[in-house]
Amino acid sequence: MRRLALGSLLAVVLALQPASAQFGQPAVTTSFADADTTVHLPDDFEPGALRPLTAQPTEPDGAYLLAPGGYGATVQSFCLHAGTYGPSKGSGYLYAPLKGSRADIIRTILRAAPDHPDIAQSDVQRLLWAIEADMSVRELPGATRRAAEALLSPQDIASLAANDIHELVERARALAPVPPAVSGWVDLHARLRTLISDPNAGFAEIERLAVRSGVPPRNGPVIPRGRWSAHPSGAFVRYLPEGYSRTTIEVYVPQPSPGGNSVVAFDPRGDVAVPASTGSQRLGISGPSERGAAIARR
Repeated sequence: MRRLALGSLLAVVLALQPASAQFGQPAVTTSFADADTTVHLPDDFEPGALRPLTAQPTEPDGAYLLAPGGYGATVQSFCLHAGTYGPSKGSGYLYAPLKGSRADIIRTILRAAPDHPDIAQSDVQRLLWAIEADMSVRELPGATRRAAEALLSPQDIASLAANDIHELVERARALAPVPPAVSGWVDLHARLRTLISDPNAGFAEIERLAVRSGVPPRNGPVIPRGRWSAHPSGAFVRYLPEGYSRTTIEVYVPQPSPGGNSVVAFDPRGDVAVPASTGSQRLGISGPSERGAAIARR
């Protein structure tokens, strides 16, 4: 009896704290709870004609310098939660900060991806799913490994080195049954690792596993599509996903209060757009790309 209890406990602990959770948490933990739902513009607010975001001046780090008014751009976006539903018609997304044990690495990827038009967005997405599934760079097939080497520093790559957590999970599961939800989570990541590491697996096959189709069950508050949410830059932003890989963002900079700064520095790269439903995907926001944001299929 004690052996069964210990096996179940070990399996649960290991499953909830995978290899990427070397510091006690999964690769990405951002959720709807991290969004500020108390500050937003009225749902019927329209900023008027939008100026192109990419035509605005930038700071050396790439942040856009925006005067009061409205701006828009279509950017690359990425699934940060494999096994969940893609954006559905009518679902609202709010700004949230990127959090998790691999937040710095994932932010680096989201910020760097638009500067590498030679790297297919599908390979960037594969890399993000690999990180979520606790894979090391040496396990990745050629194009995805080259994407990691181009987007990440040697230190980042070294920190993704796999450990024996997967073997420990399987040993724990052999000792005793584990809760279905935990077992399903472990199995999904195992299947992801198998597909991602297979050089003959096409992206569409991986995508079918990682991105659920259909309408997700509603299990959170109702957030209408296009709701404005507060951004830490001082602007307001709303997200209009076109699938998970392409998102139109609209930005509104209000008139400053007396004595306030009339220009804000807005940088969407590394932000997360979160849905209210826990069954829907968190979207990692990147930057505009001349290629467009539709994922290339291979």
